[in-house]
Amino acid sequence: GTLTALSLDLSVRKWVEEFAGKVQEQFGHVDILINNSGVMLSERQVNEQGIEKTLATNHFGHFYLTYL
Repeated sequence: GTLTALSLDLSVRKWVEEFAGKVQEQFGHVDILINNSGVMLSERQVNEQGIEKTLATNHFGHFYLTYL
């Protein structure tokens, strides 16, 4: 089989949407999705939607990508 590794910044919702669209277009489906990312920031930061980046990356991004 073929293994394809792709990278993504999970902290921004529109990037997750674009990524999922590209995966769907290029591959049609995903056999295995490994949600293995995280961030620990030394200072509080928020993403474009005003959500704290640690929460957006470590929690919401994974769930949204899996949903899409």
